[in-house]
Amino acid sequence: MAQATMTPEEEWQKDLRYHDGFFPTEDTNPAGTASRVHREEIKTTPFFSAEVLAKVLETSREPGAQTENLLTQYGLLAKVLHTFNSKEDEDTEEAEVQGQASYEEALDPAPDGRGSIPEPEDKRLFVNMNAPWSAFICGSQGSGKSHTLSCMLEAALRQPDLGKLPNPLSAIVFHYDKFNSCSSSQICEAAYLSSSGIPVKVLVSPSNYKTMKKAYENMPGFPEDAKKPVVAPLVLFEEQLNLERMMTLMAAEEKDGKMPLYMESVRSTLRAMAMTMDNEDAHGINFADFEKRIEAVTPNENQRTMLDSRIKLLRGFFLKPTTGKPQNGKKKEPDNQQQKDQATVDAYLARYADKTIWDFKAGELTIVDLSCPFVEEGAACALFNICLQLFLEGRQDIGRLVALDEAHKYMTATSSSSHFTESLLSVVRQQRHLATRVIIATQEPTISPALLDLSSMTIVHRFTSPSWLTVLKSHLAGLSIEGETSKRDIADVFKQIVKLEAGQALLFSPSGMTGVDPKSEPNRLKMQKLGVGYLKIGVRARLTKDGGRSILATSLQS
Repeated sequence: MAQATMTPEEEWQKDLRYHDGFFPTEDTNPAGTASRVHREEIKTTPFFSAEVLAKVLETSREPGAQTENLLTQYGLLAKVLHTFNSKEDEDTEEAEVQGQASYEEALDPAPDGRGSIPEPEDKRLFVNMNAPWSAFICGSQGSGKSHTLSCMLEAALRQPDLGKLPNPLSAIVFHYDKFNSCSSSQICEAAYLSSSGIPVKVLVSPSNYKTMKKAYENMPGFPEDAKKPVVAPLVLFEEQLNLERMMTLMAAEEKDGKMPLYMESVRSTLRAMAMTMDNEDAHGINFADFEKRIEAVTPNENQRTMLDSRIKLLRGFFLKPTTGKPQNGKKKEPDNQQQKDQATVDAYLARYADKTIWDFKAGELTIVDLSCPFVEEGAACALFNICLQLFLEGRQDIGRLVALDEAHKYMTATSSSSHFTESLLSVVRQQRHLATRVIIATQEPTISPALLDLSSMTIVHRFTSPSWLTVLKSHLAGLSIEGETSKRDIADVFKQIVKLEAGQALLFSPSGMTGVDPKSEPNRLKMQKLGVGYLKIGVRARLTKDGGRSILATSLQS
């Protein structure tokens, strides 16, 4: 039987119905396309309110629920003090909430609907530790940046006292301080997480190992009965040095961001080595062969000096493999003082080398602290870059968290810093595929506008610099809305930032889930996003010891 021919109008309608099936619709079916999309948004939100969590848990208990796996891993981060939507009334700016029942009395939204969003009674805010995200934390010294970072680390590593953590992450924190000497050092505040039983290991520059070990084993205010961090020299092994990492280490210098001239010789040497490598050598490089080849390269005297300094930097962190028994049973003695010094370094590294430092376990924090008088910030960034790559190699088994503490101290105008920034940007862009969360804590939001642009959430603690506000205004959706229809002038936001107390912050995150949509139907899960609004939050107290308090003159005398 011949099939009836459709009219052009019927064929058009058939195609329309078919094509419409590829687009989400506002359906009420929990298994519908729009519902699936929204459930995925809830699952991957960087943070959510207690109201959202309660609704998800309530819905998950209903027959045939589709939400049982939406929010399974999270930790308490803060309490919402105030919610600002995109049309904040100027007369609500000074409203401060003293208790849970005082919000409606303190805030009087304008009749036209502009003003603060009605506040729920339960003001808890949770950070999502199941989905990858990125966070940018900024503020002046003493405003609470490192405290907020530590609270996030607690949520990622510590078993659930303040949330749920069935699958703890593995975290790495990069730290560097210029004000360092062979007799004193500034430690990374995140090391205090070990005071609550979180395993913490600190990898330090071999040339400053004894000083750093003493500093971390004698942290001020650290409980005497708590387990202290394990401190070990950062030692690289030959199988960890591939061609890309060699390029990174050899280029580790220059204040103006320019590539050193000797790098052309290094590139040529490494290119030749790459062409002669077997597949089994792809994960390592023959360092002795590299030294022999590079020795034959003869740039001018100045470039030779710079090249030698790069090789010495590498040799200070790299364990030279043994070459077997010496000929005639006799060990060759060093010919000059330089060789004697290098032999001393090699023996020192061989004594402390331990490959297990590169084992990253669930629930464990690794701190890479390269504070050392012999390591400049450019070299520190080059080594950080390599540590980042090694850290992400085993991400298939355990979720990862990467954090930069006091990033403004080493994210400077060096070529190595630029390379490190590019690596971080690559991780952030691929965070969903790399199962990695990234946190940047810095005083200055100017260090990398690109990182600020890509962040899932930005936490702004107190600062007083108008130039910092200008940077934030250009990169945050919640600060970029201006016009005659809105009374939330940028100057008013600046007043809020300046008046923040220690531990308080403004939180910007368009995809953050702040509440249940009042228009949603009972059988449908529909949440409100923060969008172009922002929150004023009070970060919770730490479970672990707080080591970031200011050192006062009176405390030095006690």
